Amino acid sequence: MLPILLGFLNIAIAKDLSENPIGVGVNNWYNNDVPALSLRYSLPFSSNPNGQFHIEGLVGLSVDPSTRSQSFVAGRILSAVVIEDNMNLLAGGGVGIGWQNKTAVMQFQPALEAQYFLFGLDYLSFESGVGLDITLGSGENAIATSGKILGGFHYWF
Repeated sequence: MLPILLGFLNIAIAKDLSENPIGVGVNNWYNNDVPALSLRYSLPFSSNPNGQFHIEGLVGLSVDPSTRSQSFVAGRILSAVVIEDNMNLLAGGGVGIGWQNKTAVMQFQPALEAQYFLFGLDYLSFESGVGLDITLGSGENAIATSGKILGGFHYWF
């Protein structure tokens, strides 16, 4: 399936974010249990000025006394795969370092994300996504699917 997705990269034409390449918002599904502050930067493809990569930095923290303490710092790279007028389908992956119950873990997430812009709100994007959360750490190893219908939002400057 990955070769098929990568084949679309040459023809992807995304919603033009060249005038507003920085997005600030919330990602609620990279780590399914912990919401994160998100900063995205949109880069055009070198071979296709209408295509784009998104580079995202994430920071999340949960100190709810009724659940396990968790925090993480992560980065993701996403690429436009399928494009509509007000929607981009992005594919990519993320890697991060997290802490669960005072144990350091590595977190990986290959993912697909739908980024959609409502009519009249040109600079506000909403995201939905699905992915595979892989956590590796001493006593904290886990693999789980993740996804959210309203997985986050970004305002583009």
